[in-house]
Amino acid sequence: GSGNGLGDIAQFVSGTAEVFSVGAADVVVNESGNQRDFRVESLNQAGMLFVDASEDTVAIGTISVDSNASLHVTHPQDSGNAVILIENEDGSNNHDAQVSFAKNGTTVHSIGMDDSDSDKLKIALQGTLGAGNKALMDFPSAVGGAIVVNEDGQNHDFRIETTNDDKAFFIDA
Repeated sequence: GSGNGLGDIAQFVSGTAEVFSVGAADVVVNESGNQRDFRVESLNQAGMLFVDASEDTVAIGTISVDSNASLHVTHPQDSGNAVILIENEDGSNNHDAQVSFAKNGTTVHSIGMDDSDSDKLKIALQGTLGAGNKALMDFPSAVGGAIVVNEDGQNHDFRIETTNDDKAFFIDA
């Protein structure tokens, strides 16, 4: 039906709860936080994309979500591997493909491919890859390259621990 009172173009209601609406500026599923799941099916998968409203989890490839995960990814075919591909397709510019990790809205670390440095895999502090932020660890993109810890002499100690020795191998940066 139409719910033009709220500016909706189309509105679907179950009982008294709006479950789906198409507005002039947005499309909303579960208006007012209803606990109705949202699912998109594909040719071979009943849960190709699944939002579990009661668990606050988004799943890809499954409807049996892990309630401890915010994003749960499985392979849509039982015989395959779960792969997440992050690809930057702009070949004309230096752009990174990275995953950033944050706590309370502050980016702390990133891991990804640094396009400005021969497509090396890097683990970086302070949330960004690239020449302006040196890597904590730098992995070569070609055979014969060196694995670098403390790129450009960053001041991070490096140690290997054993069961009885927290400094079995220690480098004081």
